[in-house]
Amino acid sequence: MRGKYSEQQKIATDKYVAENFDRIQIKVRKGKKDKISLLAEQNGMSMAAFIISLIEAEAERQGFDLSVPPTPSQIQKKQQENDK
Repeated sequence: MRGKYSEQQKIATDKYVAENFDRIQIKVRKGKKDKISLLAEQNGMSMAAFIISLIEAEAERQGFDLSVPPTPSQIQKKQQENDK
C-alpha cells in the first residue's frame, strides 16, 4: 500500500499540523517565487526551510529570541522516551 494516502492519514496529518504549527503566507511579484525556489535549491533547502533559516539568522544577529515552548506532541514524545 506504499504511495497511498488514506483519508484517515490526511485527517491525522491535518490535525497534527493544526495543533503544532502556525501558517505564514507571503506574496511576491510574479516570477520571483521561481527565483527564490532556485536560490533555496542551490542552498540545498526547500523554499520554506530557506526562508525560515534567513529569519532565524536575522533574529540571532539581532539577539532576538525566537524560541517557543514545546508542542504537545513533542512533550508526549519526550515522556515516551523517558518511560523507556
